[in-house]
Amino acid sequence: MRQGYRIDLTPDPWPRIDRKTRNMIRKGQRELWMRRGVLSDLKSLHWNTAYLPHQLNNREHVYVAMLDDSIPPISAVLVEEHCDHITYRYAGNNRVYSSYQGNSFLLWSIVEMYQGKQIEYVDLGGSAVPDIERFKRGFSTSTYELEKKPRALVLYRKLKYHIKKRLNT
Repeated sequence: MRQGYRIDLTPDPWPRIDRKTRNMIRKGQRELWMRRGVLSDLKSLHWNTAYLPHQLNNREHVYVAMLDDSIPPISAVLVEEHCDHITYRYAGNNRVYSSYQGNSFLLWSIVEMYQGKQIEYVDLGGSAVPDIERFKRGFSTSTYELEKKPRALVLYRKLKYHIKKRLNT
């Protein structure tokens, strides 16, 4: 069974996350700053906009990492607020600026922003993509078992994606 990952906000999660992940965050903090974004910021950076919502609801927020004002955002994330937790839903990155660790910087900035606001944890979910799973595991302070999706739904989504991809090329 696959694992889902969480960042528990109490006690302080900083010493409990992976040392390499902390170094990536520090690297981003030296160069980047965060601002509230809009859905179009995320769409310009996400690998496949078909997975993104058409519009945000009042619980969803986009945050972007900026290097300076002269270039577009280098990373963007969409999070959803719930009563007691935040769900990390989508992320997008400009590969040219990947060395700045924009996604790590944004995720940690969100953790700091929500600490002390009656939010217990940030739910990172899981991933079948090894690099994404490794990224989430580096941040996680606890894990949980993911529910298994019905195989028909997974196959339907893959088929839909490949049909759309062929129509666009």
